[in-house]
Amino acid sequence: CNLSGSIPASVWNLTKITDLAFSSNSFSGQIPSSISNLAKLNSLYLSRNNLNFQIPDSLGNMSQLTSLRLSYNSLNGTIPSSLFALPSLVEIVLSNNKLQGPIPGLVYELQNLTYLWVSSNNLSGVVDLDKLLKLKNLIVLDLSYNGLSLSINNSVNSTLTNFETIRLAFCNLS
Repeated sequence: CNLSGSIPASVWNLTKITDLAFSSNSFSGQIPSSISNLAKLNSLYLSRNNLNFQIPDSLGNMSQLTSLRLSYNSLNGTIPSSLFALPSLVEIVLSNNKLQGPIPGLVYELQNLTYLWVSSNNLSGVVDLDKLLKLKNLIVLDLSYNGLSLSINNSVNSTLTNFETIRLAFCNLS
């Protein structure tokens, strides 16, 4: 729709909304902490905008959230740990931002996770690939183009029956 400016504050008061898709616009500014007012939200699609600042920690209060797509913005700071405490989350798409720091360890607990795209950020730290491979519903894993190191234990036997895509370009394998 070629919408621009900040996302109108009145949107964060639509408490009965279950899906919000404002992707591929020209929205700028931040995602406010008042987004947690959307307690019934299942999917949040804000990719391909000009959003900056940090991902609000309050996203971790949205217990119904299953799909989060924030890729192709200019989001910075760290990925809030609270985000990975949402047991219903099945899709996390944060690629092509300016996110820093480690991927929170709670990611290994997301048993329903099917898509994890965090490529092309400034993420760092060690990711235990064996623990990720134990997430039996994971279909797509993209950790490429970050400062991540991957730890792989060759003695672990993981069955990768669901995988369609694994991208580990420019990851330091050890």
